[in-house]
Amino acid sequence: MCALLLETAACTEILAGANIAMDLVDPGKNIPEGTLVAILLSSFIYLIMGIVAAGAVSPEGLLHNYLCMVDIAASPVLVYIGIYAATFSSALSVQFCAPRVLMSVANDNVLPILKIFGKTNSKGDPVASALLCFGISLIFVLIGDLNIVAPLITQVLCLLFVLSSCGPCCVNRLNIEIGKRKKMICVCFFF
Repeated sequence: MCALLLETAACTEILAGANIAMDLVDPGKNIPEGTLVAILLSSFIYLIMGIVAAGAVSPEGLLHNYLCMVDIAASPVLVYIGIYAATFSSALSVQFCAPRVLMSVANDNVLPILKIFGKTNSKGDPVASALLCFGISLIFVLIGDLNIVAPLITQVLCLLFVLSSCGPCCVNRLNIEIGKRKKMICVCFFF
């Protein structure tokens, strides 16, 4: 489950580019290129880190010592900086990308009950969506135990990845008309 959680975190950050497609200059070009480069680079890094960890740390240490990389690092401070940078990056992704995705879903009228989340302020920021995402994030922070939260988040994200991968097939099969931006995002999920 831990390996799946790590890969899920990497995939979540990769999808951040697709989530802000409306802000990109040329989404049709930038999203596929950025997604493929991010997938290749992060997969390579995770593969190397897995090999290094398996060779340098005992299986027991890998299972129970969450900071085992600090023990084998030449500079433990860099590991802590990496942990904080990854945490900060994920938090920014939740606070900036998720509200825009929710706003897009609300504006597309996929679920009419979400209509309130499609509204923006004078600057174009989705305030209601941002407040909902902040509230959900706050609930998970208040739970306070990553071992309780991680399986739940992993299961939800895996389900979303499956649905987003199967979605384009259903759209094509049912001949539903969707916009160009959504088609590009759907194509990205197949890669």
